[in-house]
Amino acid sequence: MDLPGLTAPDAARLLDDHAPELAERVRTRVLAESGGSPLAVIELGSSRPAARDDGESDPAGQVGPLPVPRRVQEAFRHRIVELPDLTQRALLVAQPTRRRPLRRSCT
Repeated sequence: MDLPGLTAPDAARLLDDHAPELAERVRTRVLAESGGSPLAVIELGSSRPAARDDGESDPAGQVGPLPVPRRVQEAFRHRIVELPDLTQRALLVAQPTRRRPLRRSCT
């Protein structure tokens, strides 16, 4: 199964709609790390103002991936624990990576 993300212009418009105040280097990083995922665009974009309000360092200056907000982690965790065991295991095997698309990992 191939689920393409948003195009670069569409992701940029979505980010501008949800986090218009982002500095250019943060905006560029959010767009790059989101991979076109609408949820990632919105949540990674919203993590920047939260970091400023909490006195944390600027996420764009961090090494490694931008932090995923805890509320997103918890929302997925709650959904996953409700799934049957076999489905949970299938998610672990089929988790997408940028190096190996899902359709190849299942063949």
